[in-house]
Amino acid sequence: MVLRRACSVRLWLLGLTFLVGVTNGATGDPQVESRCDFTDGICESWTSSECSTYEGCFKAVQARNTTDGPIRDHTKGTEDGWYGAAVFPSGKWTVLNPAVLQRTTTGPFCFMGWYHVSGLQSSVLTFAATALTRRGASYSTADMVFLRADFSQTRLWQKVVYQEDRNGTVTIFISSSSALNSVVGLDDLSIVPGKCPPANHDGSCTFDYEDQCGYTSSSPKGSWYLKKRYSIPQTGMVLDDHTTGTPLGGYMYHRVDANKTTSAVLTSPTLAKPAKPTRCLRFFYYAVKGSSGLEVSVEFQSGVSGLSNNFRNLRNVSRPVWNRYRTSLVPNRWYPAEASFSAEEKHWL
Repeated sequence: MVLRRACSVRLWLLGLTFLVGVTNGATGDPQVESRCDFTDGICESWTSSECSTYEGCFKAVQARNTTDGPIRDHTKGTEDGWYGAAVFPSGKWTVLNPAVLQRTTTGPFCFMGWYHVSGLQSSVLTFAATALTRRGASYSTADMVFLRADFSQTRLWQKVVYQEDRNGTVTIFISSSSALNSVVGLDDLSIVPGKCPPANHDGSCTFDYEDQCGYTSSSPKGSWYLKKRYSIPQTGMVLDDHTTGTPLGGYMYHRVDANKTTSAVLTSPTLAKPAKPTRCLRFFYYAVKGSSGLEVSVEFQSGVSGLSNNFRNLRNVSRPVWNRYRTSLVPNRWYPAEASFSAEEKHWL
């Protein structure tokens, strides 16, 4: 990804999600302790809140039988598949208690799952892990929010990964608030003992867990830096990241001192030739008021015409995908951006 900015602004912060559509098939996770794909209902290892007049719950639904929400599950990628959906009493504008799905297990472990949020109003889906933590001579519960999503974030199945390093009993809580004409779906929830595998270098990245997913920054005029998960933001940096909505999340940032001009480039790992040429990029940016501009480009190698294949001369070709200038950027908040582009060979962003 080529991201450039210039002028006298202190910060640019970015969270990236590379959407390539619905993924089929099993996850292939080794030594899975538990997996829930909702084909046989709510799995025994998971517990849902009780459906009532003032409380939501999670139920297993078949994609073909729903009038709202995803038209395909994640496991099979078909309308015959099943997923877990947050369900609320009909005709209720406000429900006092959210729908909650929870599972208690033993850390450390790796949690993975897929979620889908859609609708006209903002239901909020929260993933958190709770465990007893020692504070001096006593113990108290400590909540770790590792993802907070709303309807503006996705209309495709997206993956969530969380590494739990605490020992002992840990409870995973998945909570969905209610909103009129909005649907939250869950699928393929799994818990694997031990560490999570390294992040894929497929372009998608939340910049959590001290991992840049293969993104690099090199520019003679400035650089992007990783604000690591669990680290405290420095003075002048954005307090909450986009993924978790808390100070504990990670993100990439470019910092510029006042009254100075600079630019920085963030480059993705090499992205493989896609199965279909059309790709969709969605990311979230945070621009301090007065920022001069942000640009996203795709680069690929192209052969120079007139040469035989044996002596093919390759050169890098850059094509703009998305850009905004000072007056077009929405300042002082995480804001979504989306663009589609075509790539028929390996490429870089």
